Amino acid sequence: ERTAVSDAFFEDPGSLKKVPCPSIFDPAEKYISLIVPAYNEECRLPEALTETLNYLKQRSSADKSFTYEVLIVDDGSTDRTSKVAFEYVKKHNIDNVRVLLLGRNHGKGEAVRKVSVELPTHTLVSTNQL
Repeated sequence: ERTAVSDAFFEDPGSLKKVPCPSIFDPAEKYISLIVPAYNEECRLPEALTETLNYLKQRSSADKSFTYEVLIVDDGSTDRTSKVAFEYVKKHNIDNVRVLLLGRNHGKGEAVRKVSVELPTHTLVSTNQL
C-alpha cells in the first residue's frame, strides 16, 4: 500500500495539481536525490540551484546511468521561495526538479527527514552534507 508523507506533496507548476510524495516502498527511479531544505531562501536559492543543476546536467550527460532529482523542500516559507523554486521546475522539468511544500515550518532537520524517510532512491544527499 502506498502511503504519502502526511502533509507533504509535490505541486506541478504547469497543472497546479498536488501530487503525493512517493512511498519508500516504490521502486527507486533515480540514482541520486538531492534534498534542499529551504525556509525563506528566495534570495539565496537561485545561485545555489543554478550551480548545482549545471553540475548534475554535465554529470548525467557524461554518464547516462547517472540520473538525478533535486527536491526543494519549502518548509513553510513566508517569502517567494516556492515561486523561485517553481521557476526551476519549469526550466528543468518536473522529472529533475521538484518542490515539496510543507504547510508550516518544521525546521531543516525535519524537512529532510520527511523526504528521506519516504523517497525510494539509491542515494539521498542533503545539502546539510555538502
